[in-house]
Amino acid sequence: MNLTSVFTAGYALWSQIEANYWGHNAIIRVQPFMECCGLPMLPGKPPLGGEILSHDFVEAAYMRKGGWKVAVDKDLSESYEQCPTNLIDFAKRDQRWCQGNLQHIRLAVTHGLRTLSRAHLGMGAMAYLASPLWAVFLLLIILMGLGFHGTGREGQPSVGFTALLLFGGTFLLLLLPKFWALFLILMSRTVARRFGGGGRSTGSVFLEIAFSVAMAPILMAFHTTFVIATFLGRSVRWEAQRRGDYDVSWSEAFHVHAPHIIAGLAGTLLVILLSPYLLLWMLPVLLPLILAAPLSKLLGSQRVGAWLLHRKLLVIPQEIEPPRVIRRQRRLRQQLASELLKVPYPFIRVIVDPAFNALHVSCLPDPKESPKARTDRLIRIAIAGGAAHLTSAERMELLCDAAAMEALHKEAWHDWPPELLESCSVRVAPRSRVSA
Repeated sequence: MNLTSVFTAGYALWSQIEANYWGHNAIIRVQPFMECCGLPMLPGKPPLGGEILSHDFVEAAYMRKGGWKVAVDKDLSESYEQCPTNLIDFAKRDQRWCQGNLQHIRLAVTHGLRTLSRAHLGMGAMAYLASPLWAVFLLLIILMGLGFHGTGREGQPSVGFTALLLFGGTFLLLLLPKFWALFLILMSRTVARRFGGGGRSTGSVFLEIAFSVAMAPILMAFHTTFVIATFLGRSVRWEAQRRGDYDVSWSEAFHVHAPHIIAGLAGTLLVILLSPYLLLWMLPVLLPLILAAPLSKLLGSQRVGAWLLHRKLLVIPQEIEPPRVIRRQRRLRQQLASELLKVPYPFIRVIVDPAFNALHVSCLPDPKESPKARTDRLIRIAIAGGAAHLTSAERMELLCDAAAMEALHKEAWHDWPPELLESCSVRVAPRSRVSA
């Protein structure tokens, strides 16, 4: 049992047969889906018009409209979706989701939808509208400080006491599910061991709370910008997410977070000038904005992630005891790497190394067409790990076909394991040529 399990169980309880599904994590009856979920084109231009982007909530609502049940199964396991591995990529994904979820405002008034389906669509939009509302709320608190110097007036509580009540109530709502999940983990030694043990589980919860508190103002700033940009008509493309591990550079961190740092410094100066006694209350919001770049660098560090994993902090059971499907995938990747190592090294390098592949292809006649059926079959054999079984003549046939070598390069970067690159000691150039 963990926070995800607590969330899923609670959500399944109150949503009953009027739930949502998330992207591809669903078992769908195909015929009803085809009958109910032909999504309309929204009138007007993107971002609020045109093609519906955040489709899963809408499709669930249309299934309910058609009389079908949509329920969450809280007991299923071994379904995975890897999140972006750093704050910057996480925000890029959120910008696309923001644009899609704000379309839900228009869809929520669609004729024939169930009341709970309308609520789901409204909550999807509020997930992003809450950020600019929070920003306005903070600004109003600062302005209120001009009239209330923390001492209160006749018959009215002080701003400090009101802020304390609001602060405590908000944290209770946010933290109670986390501590309930921790309590359920600590109730069983077996379960606690799957999360690294009781002590590490407790430490992980408090560490996650600290990171969440630090990230909240930065995400608020991101989301506020996204909402404003969407209502101003600035559309973003829905592209594949980058989920691979890589370190966030200092230059990228400062470039992306420069507006947040400026906003944090300006906000701090404004509080000091207008309501200095509120500075202590505002520091949990202002300080993360000022430190946004180093925080982003920290949260996007592979070294920090490896250090936490080694100490079993912020881990999930699947990292301590990998499921069968993950173990099988790793075993097959190792088998693939060992099979490919039987192939002559120059042949592998000309496929894998972007610079070497580009040089080789440039020496061949320009491809006038896609790989032919025969070379296409040889490509499939090579990518599947059967390159060791290709004859010298077949390898030469591939090497003399520019289109085949370009296709091999892209497929190898998509399917071959990183262990192969290390084993072959290939010095890898930037991956710009394999983005397709």
